[in-house]
Amino acid sequence: MRFLSSLLTIAAMLAQGAGCDGGQRVRVAVLGFVADTQTEDDALERDGPDDEIFTVTTVTTSANGETPQVVPYRSATFGCARDRPGRIAVGSNDRGVASHSEFPPKPWAQVPADKYPSLPMVIFDGQISGDTNVTIAPTIWEWDGTGSAPSRFIEGVGAQASKDPVDIAGTKIRFDLKGLLGHAEDRPIGIHDGAFTPKTITINSKSLKSLLDAKFAGHAGVHVIEYRDDAEIGGGTYRIFLSVTAVE
Repeated sequence: MRFLSSLLTIAAMLAQGAGCDGGQRVRVAVLGFVADTQTEDDALERDGPDDEIFTVTTVTTSANGETPQVVPYRSATFGCARDRPGRIAVGSNDRGVASHSEFPPKPWAQVPADKYPSLPMVIFDGQISGDTNVTIAPTIWEWDGTGSAPSRFIEGVGAQASKDPVDIAGTKIRFDLKGLLGHAEDRPIGIHDGAFTPKTITINSKSLKSLLDAKFAGHAGVHVIEYRDDAEIGGGTYRIFLSVTAVE
């Protein structure tokens, strides 16, 4: 009976999100985005009058000296949905994502549900304990339907993770600035001096409390990542909203 009682106690702890070592089950979600300033499009606007946007988020998990695991999550594309099956319409008059657009409305106030491939999107749900590190790199991209930049970015994160699974911000991909405005190519927002470097949030036993306690507009656990292009390529500015919540 004591053995059975112990098993029931352990099962109850795990169900409540608390591991035997005092760890915590955590859920991370990409809630949505705000377009503060839309990007400068290619001259022919072949993708639509305003922006067409998608997110790419990598989740790098490492623990106990094991090989880091990198999992990428790509959202659907948001913007002008005219004659575009699978596209999620955002913006007025089906023009696409314009300055001051939000998706979904008030993204910072969204419940961290999983509406993949739309947003919100749950990208991590697991235990944080011991020496576990989970590094999230949320990025937001302007869709043009061509180019290999998203794959190059994911490959770059994997290469960087093999060197240092926490320092994913060391990932860098380069672009031809002169060509960006002259032809259509998928590219991340936040290019500086011809290169893009992701911003990251690392979750571990040391950072967890502060990440859970942080607030945006009164909403606990909500974090904002801002990306801004250089002025010479239009100064496009977007914010991505993430939530980090404890699962009880």
